[in-house]
Amino acid sequence: MPYFKKGGGISVPFFVVVSKMRIFAERLNKHLMKKVLLLLMLCVVISAMANPENFTNDNDCLQLDAPAEAATSWYSWKSEVVESAEWSLTFTLDFAPSTSNYFRWHLSSDSMNITRKTAGFYVQTGKQVSLVKITNGKKQQILTADDVILSAGSYRMTVLYKSGDWHLSLYHQTDSLLWQADGFALAGNPSCYAGIECVYTKTRSKGFRFCAVESSGEPFVEPWKPACGDVLLNEVLTWPAKCGVDYVELYNASDSTVSLDCLQIGNGKTKVALPARPLLSGGYALLATDTKWVADTYSHHDSGAFVTMPKMPAFAADSGEVWLYDNDGNVLDSLFYNGMMHNQRLETTQGVALERLQGTAEWASAGMAYQYGSPGLPNPMVVIGLENQSAGIRLLSTQVSPNGDGVDDRLGICLSFAQDVYVHLTVCSPYGQTLSTLIDGAAANGCQYVWWDAVDARGRAVAPGIYLVVSEVEGDGFHQRRKIPFVVVP
Repeated sequence: MPYFKKGGGISVPFFVVVSKMRIFAERLNKHLMKKVLLLLMLCVVISAMANPENFTNDNDCLQLDAPAEAATSWYSWKSEVVESAEWSLTFTLDFAPSTSNYFRWHLSSDSMNITRKTAGFYVQTGKQVSLVKITNGKKQQILTADDVILSAGSYRMTVLYKSGDWHLSLYHQTDSLLWQADGFALAGNPSCYAGIECVYTKTRSKGFRFCAVESSGEPFVEPWKPACGDVLLNEVLTWPAKCGVDYVELYNASDSTVSLDCLQIGNGKTKVALPARPLLSGGYALLATDTKWVADTYSHHDSGAFVTMPKMPAFAADSGEVWLYDNDGNVLDSLFYNGMMHNQRLETTQGVALERLQGTAEWASAGMAYQYGSPGLPNPMVVIGLENQSAGIRLLSTQVSPNGDGVDDRLGICLSFAQDVYVHLTVCSPYGQTLSTLIDGAAANGCQYVWWDAVDARGRAVAPGIYLVVSEVEGDGFHQRRKIPFVVVP
């Protein structure tokens, strides 16, 4: 059992004590009155923070044994555990917890008086079980069990935390699982103390018992902060279709998980903070005030990446700025957009998103094959560069229309090598699914042609959309892999 600091509630209302002190002090001169008031008020505060009779240590268990009056009592001990941490607690209640009789298990606290802390985490067990974060005195509910109703009896609770991910489990004494849930919130602050806080009416002043209070983990470590280029603007829609909304898509290009609440987006004039949510390495986050509209409008999407925003910066339809900042105001990425960045063959760019071309700083209109947007998914647009075209593989056309009219019914691929090589040539979806293997073997030097009839390995016609010719060429002293996009149209 750890060494505990003890505390108890004030049995006499504070304002009554102060009033009596003021009547007494008025009989003294003004100079002495200030000193008397200060001294007596300090005594009241000290008595509120130290009442050793409110708790007893019974066989290594902490038993509330307070006077029969409505009050709050707390017990705290030193603890720096907050990172890669595990906490466990067994508790027994002589009653069904409620809004008037409950306890808070303070996992971390910046203050010895855990009832007055300004930063930390606690689990409240009352009418409902919830995990709460406190930052600068403000509470944020991480997870809640509204459907768990506890009765009198014994229970065991465990809490796990690592890199912003929380997992809370509640068991009956028989070890049968009653409830478990996951949430996300970065630790944010160091811990100095942990403890138990009991709130009770006069009939429950002896009804709390806590055993096997254990914790393990590491002290607080300043969280990793993304630098410029770690999180990127990946897709933006600034001129939505009628009754639609703007959206901004982010991509985590780093090797670490990023909490969105350390980021802000702006338009060059105003900034909007993002809500707390993990953005995994290689993951996407689609920010919009009406994510349902986005899902209904763009069928090629991943709603699991959608983040519903209370508000968004106002973006100009045709030309403007999109900025991504950290909470210190440092710029992580930016986009200066205008109508000339879109495909000039489009009759209108309303409802057409701008997408970052994979692996580049270039932007272009989202493709027609995906209803002009791919929110929450990898952008199918990639660059067709001279290097791709001169690497021994060349497409005779970047568009295939297998409608039997004799024009571009098949995809033609020209292969030209200066030496004998091994070639693995496939047609794939933008997500890497192999649809057809065209070559898998040796290819002699010289020129040859390969044709693809817009069907998969089973001979089924593929749907219209963007596809990739993926080539892997291995020769004497070199190994090259290339992706060349093309479009299948009706």
